[in-house]
Amino acid sequence: MNNKKVALVVGGNGIIGRNLAAHLVSTNEWEVIVTSQKKLDYNLKVRFVQMDLLQQSAVTDKAAELENITHVFYAGYIERKAMAEQTETNLGLLRNLVTGLEQVAKDFKHITFIQGGKAYGAHLGIYKTPALETDRRHFPPNFFYS
Repeated sequence: MNNKKVALVVGGNGIIGRNLAAHLVSTNEWEVIVTSQKKLDYNLKVRFVQMDLLQQSAVTDKAAELENITHVFYAGYIERKAMAEQTETNLGLLRNLVTGLEQVAKDFKHITFIQGGKAYGAHLGIYKTPALETDRRHFPPNFFYS
């Protein structure tokens, strides 16, 4: 088993993804791979693997580039108009990623799932702040809870 930490940052063009990638690079403790559906719109010392996680075979198609992944920082998200469609789409992204990595990444250890205020209903209007994990959930569907 390899002891090298190899991070895959999913959603690399987003605010969370790009800042997380920069932080991981700054620690000099990680090999950092960033993925996004579109090419990165910034320069950072990372390896970029372009993937469309809407495609079920996205990860296995890039197996050689992803086989050493040990940790995933998941900040991917696609906005949709209807909550049900948004939840279904985003669950598909996550499912395709994890299912694929289970097949190709022999040292895959951990995934950190990063989501924001929508878990607390921020997209629905005013909500209690600070929001806590123990707060009541809003009516589904919601990607975070699904």
